[in-house]
Amino acid sequence: MPPAGGETSSVLGTLEYAAEHGAKCFLVFNNPADILRAHLDRSRKAIDDPRVTVLDI
Repeated sequence: MPPAGGETSSVLGTLEYAAEHGAKCFLVFNNPADILRAHLDRSRKAIDDPRVTVLDI
């Protein structure tokens, strides 16, 4: 099984749905945010969403 790379559609889709419905949202990941933002569209959208608290560990 390949490692997760920042484009897990079920996670990002759930995050978007929750944010759209007023939930307090957190996105926790351990890949460098700058790399995810530079190369992965859905990750960039989630990381840049002002409704989401990003925890890049």
